Amino acid sequence: MASFHSPLTRMLVSSDGSTTRLLEAATAGPLSIRVLRQTVAPALHATLQGPAELLGLPADASVVSRYSALLDDQARPVALNHVVAAPAIDAPTDQIIADPSRAIGIALALHQIDHRRQLLACGLADWPSAPGPTPAVVRTYLIWRGRQPLMFIRELFDPARVPAQIHDAPRSRPAGQAVAAPHRRTRERADRSRPTSPSAPDYRLGSSDTERQRLLAQCDLLRPAARALLDRLPLPDGARALDVGCGPLGIMDLLSAAVRPGGQVTGLDTDERMIAWARESVTAGRLANVSLIHGALPSPALGDGLFDLTHCRLLLINNTQPGDLLREMAAVTRPGGWIAAQEFDWASWQCDPPHPAWDRLKTVIAEVFGGDVHIGARLPTLFREAGVARVHMAAHAFYWRPGDRYQTLLLHFAELFAHRITANGTPPDALQALTHALREHLTHPDTVVREALLVQAWGRTAERAPVP
Repeated sequence: MASFHSPLTRMLVSSDGSTTRLLEAATAGPLSIRVLRQTVAPALHATLQGPAELLGLPADASVVSRYSALLDDQARPVALNHVVAAPAIDAPTDQIIADPSRAIGIALALHQIDHRRQLLACGLADWPSAPGPTPAVVRTYLIWRGRQPLMFIRELFDPARVPAQIHDAPRSRPAGQAVAAPHRRTRERADRSRPTSPSAPDYRLGSSDTERQRLLAQCDLLRPAARALLDRLPLPDGARALDVGCGPLGIMDLLSAAVRPGGQVTGLDTDERMIAWARESVTAGRLANVSLIHGALPSPALGDGLFDLTHCRLLLINNTQPGDLLREMAAVTRPGGWIAAQEFDWASWQCDPPHPAWDRLKTVIAEVFGGDVHIGARLPTLFREAGVARVHMAAHAFYWRPGDRYQTLLLHFAELFAHRITANGTPPDALQALTHALREHLTHPDTVVREALLVQAWGRTAERAPVP
């Protein structure tokens, strides 16, 4: 999700309070609710299947589907809402859903039902009453009572009242803020105004179709290691997980299974093409409990202490401030929740028999790569500096022969970074000679490549100290 220009929009998107009260304050007038349609329908309906699964309901269940509008004093819609809930939760909640005279948030407060909102996604959709395609702000969220999801809600706001203009998050470097204990939730938001996610347009490997295919192939390659990592991380029922820098898939498919039943996964990436490709992967995989956000950490769509597990893979290696990114990951993780990272260490990336062209190319590529290519070896220290307790480690190694996709990955990087390499002092003819010599060596049937070591680190964020 890109950042919204309007402070009102940002407040509505990130607020955990009553939408009606916020809109009344913004429009300086009372709002009324009109229920447009309320039915009990099978959850198999196309518009209800996803919300029903998020609510933990079986596929053959029926759900209450309520469409309503918030109206100003001239009966003009300020917001259009769709509420999905189980038909029989308990008497007070059933009464709230059936009551056409009050907005859901206000009714929950009047009945003194303790609840919280979990934002699923926010972005833009067409405003239906406009004469032509007109973007409007839309957000979806769950209302929880304890560990029980009560309702799924989709809100669409009139663009004349809630501005929908967006701008890309700032790309300043260095990113992040001054070091602060990540489990202390009292940090000023102004200190967290700069994004630390490196999946932005300056992501060194780009977002071409070729890179998409490489990343999806990488997902297949690293899936067993990722599954082994998740097996080490016990999660509560209804867990919430965040995959930072998810790319076209990341480990969202594995997280989707790991948080069930009743859990929710969020994928975050600052590259719009990556999010579009991720949306295709989510649809193809029928990952109904996965939502996507186009944005960076810190994000107005993500509150502090929201997730039971926050994960990134091969993200810190592309970031010039990996410590800041880990601190931001810790900030959105609940006290006692899990932080996990998977990163390469190029120290082990070698070919056998050795070849001088390999050594030289690896050196000149590392100089322009943009991040620390040995970041995997630094994970224990970075985790401890981010306030993660009892850091655990594991590692996975891979070997390749001619014909394997990753046998020639170093040559792919040499081609991708050719302009940067030559600008950094390597003459074009010398670079061409190095790549030609190494290609011949790597295609020899006796040449084996040992991939960079995949290092995994995980640990829990610090528990919040009890208030005296």
